[in-house]
Amino acid sequence: MYEVFNECGKPAENINKNWDLWLNGGIYKNYRFIGHQQIINIFRSRGWNNVLIVDGIGWARFIGKRALDLKDPSNRLAFGVHPYFTDFCNSPEKWDNAFGNISKVAPVLITEWFENSKAPFGVKSYKILIWCHEFLGYIKKNEIPLWTFALDIPSTIVQDYKGSPNNWENFNPNGIKLGDGGAGCGRMVRNYFSSTQN
Repeated sequence: MYEVFNECGKPAENINKNWDLWLNGGIYKNYRFIGHQQIINIFRSRGWNNVLIVDGIGWARFIGKRALDLKDPSNRLAFGVHPYFTDFCNSPEKWDNAFGNISKVAPVLITEWFENSKAPFGVKSYKILIWCHEFLGYIKKNEIPLWTFALDIPSTIVQDYKGSPNNWENFNPNGIKLGDGGAGCGRMVRNYFSSTQN
């Protein structure tokens, strides 16, 4: 499998323009963007038949219906999403809008995720514990595969270089600081994987 771009941004203020650039490329504010369709066409013209993972827009937080306009002659396309919790991505209804609805008609993979109150974009709320539990239940119910981030970076899914999973002890949502171990979803994710094995 090959992930084409990691975390595509949103260069334009207009959502439709962002999808246009994402899909077909073009020039915007004197910058030239290459579109995903162009890349897929080049790959397939060279005989590369890898499964291609295409991240959604907004730093891979959102996959909209426009993503389904991509054409892959090999029919080996999946969509990648990084659904970190934000105000627009912290409930089943919001996950439906961000990626869940698309997962019902196309392969969707969560190619990066963790939740940790110590990260720079950590959620400053005790609701993060509830959201993590609901999130893991949601993706299990919808059969959406999960990649976590990362086994070699402390304060993400692990708290040290030995791979010790983070946990919610020492949880202090008001003391957001990068580099402190603990206060993460690592043990919750480990239990999730243990419970999903066949």
